[in-house]
Amino acid sequence: MIKFFLFFLFIFFNIITVNATLNLNPGRVYFNIEPSEKHCEDVTVSSSDYTGDIEIKDVWAQSTDEGSNLNDYTLTSKYYNLEIYYKNAITNLQSEEKINVCITSSDIGEFKGALIFYPEAESNVRVAVATWLIVSAKERVLSAQSNNQQNTGDSGGGSPNKNSQINVNAIVEGENEVAKEEIVEEVNYAEEEVQEITTKAVKETEEKEDEKEKKESYYKILGLIILLAIIGSLLVIGIYVRNKKRKAKWV
Repeated sequence: MIKFFLFFLFIFFNIITVNATLNLNPGRVYFNIEPSEKHCEDVTVSSSDYTGDIEIKDVWAQSTDEGSNLNDYTLTSKYYNLEIYYKNAITNLQSEEKINVCITSSDIGEFKGALIFYPEAESNVRVAVATWLIVSAKERVLSAQSNNQQNTGDSGGGSPNKNSQINVNAIVEGENEVAKEEIVEEVNYAEEEVQEITTKAVKETEEKEDEKEKKESYYKILGLIILLAIIGSLLVIGIYVRNKKRKAKWV
């Protein structure tokens, strides 16, 4: 009877064991690059209660407007002519480790992906975690001085007259103002997009945590009920056997 009791007690404590977690910093990495330019950033993975192997993989979305469901990220970096370099596995994580991520783009455009960290299958970490990869590949805008020199050279030999110089400066200033406005609009749009994605991610994470807590509470209560039922059954059987032995003895 004691052996049965210890066995089910072991099962019960396994049910209520707290699962380990992985943490990533930062949760979002930006790569603002020119075509064929290589840009690198660090991502730190850490855990206070997990030591083991971690596999790393990148996935990409069809659109920068894609949400936070990683199942919708079905493309590879080669689809967008992106070259991405990183350590594809961590062996026996100890507290934390930095992963250097480098990206080169052959094309102009904006791309959104995720770098996913998968713990080993037999670990007590239930789910993988990911950090977002936001890539913006654009040609660099020429400076006002470069435009001014180019326009001066195109006017032929000798110094340009006063009116042509004023017109050139006016054009350059106008182009700079338009470029500034476009940059401001892009920054505002990016901030709104980041805020929207962050809000969705936080909401989904909270919902998953709530669901996880409910399941854990359910399993704890169920395990406790089963354990109490078994203990009660063993006590009843023990009392029955003892009473039966007493009656046999008197007979």
